[in-house]
Amino acid sequence: KMLKIGMPLPVVQHSMTRDGLDPTILEGDHNKPVPETPAAVPLKEDPAYTKYFKMLKLGLPLGAVKNAMERDGVDSSVMDGDHNAPVSAKKPNFSSAKKKEKDTHRRTRLHWETLGQVNSNSVWAALADDEEMEQI
Repeated sequence: KMLKIGMPLPVVQHSMTRDGLDPTILEGDHNKPVPETPAAVPLKEDPAYTKYFKMLKLGLPLGAVKNAMERDGVDSSVMDGDHNAPVSAKKPNFSSAKKKEKDTHRRTRLHWETLGQVNSNSVWAALADDEEMEQI
């Protein structure tokens, strides 16, 4: 459709890459039928999800695996379905992971020097003079 309205081929190819589609299908004759796609890979064998299935195999609960998927910006609802079913056409988008917001609170930096001798008017000097503390 983008080619029909006159957009240049590189722009259309870039849009297809951005959307996760293969831009090489635009090369060649557009009047020929699209070649058959190979058999889909089961979800548990998909390289994008191997990390999470390994976590399940090691004995982590499904909730922990889903939490890790959400942390990485992957849709965790795929784990609810059949793991032997083929993967949907859309691959997980790892670049859209939630980014931590910058902390805007300024914190005071603490610096101190160790004292060789405790001042007589400090709390520590009062504790050192207390005989009951020595009995504890």
